[in-house]
Amino acid sequence: MLPHIPYCNLIWGRNYEVHLHPIIILQKRIIRIISSAQYRAHSGPLFKAFNPLKFTDINKLQLAEFMYKYYNSMLPESFNRYFIYNNEVHGHNTRRRHDIHVEPFRLTRTGFSVKIAGPQLWNSLPLDLKNSKSVNIFKKKIQ
Repeated sequence: MLPHIPYCNLIWGRNYEVHLHPIIILQKRIIRIISSAQYRAHSGPLFKAFNPLKFTDINKLQLAEFMYKYYNSMLPESFNRYFIYNNEVHGHNTRRRHDIHVEPFRLTRTGFSVKIAGPQLWNSLPLDLKNSKSVNIFKKKIQ
């Protein structure tokens, strides 16, 4: 199942809970089978023992990695102007002028998109994490 969860998770992994719940339940069932645990055993300790990433953590990691690559100009040229910074929106000298601008949105499902969720996640990360020297160091620090 592992190859199937991360595949394009950046796109489809942020959705309404009702759509993601069956995948999360299946992941928990699989870890119980792998560990030979009881059918109703709590999955939290099993995830700690085997150390796989949970479904939501995989999505967060892929989104953060995408934003890191954008911030450091490591994405294809077509993404160069995908996001804008707050200082491009207005000329005010604010604390958040160097953050990526979060576009206003009305619908919840719009908030699931990379265009909205990416800047929200990136702006919430500490500065030392954003300034990691490489993608691998960034991924190790964020996990």
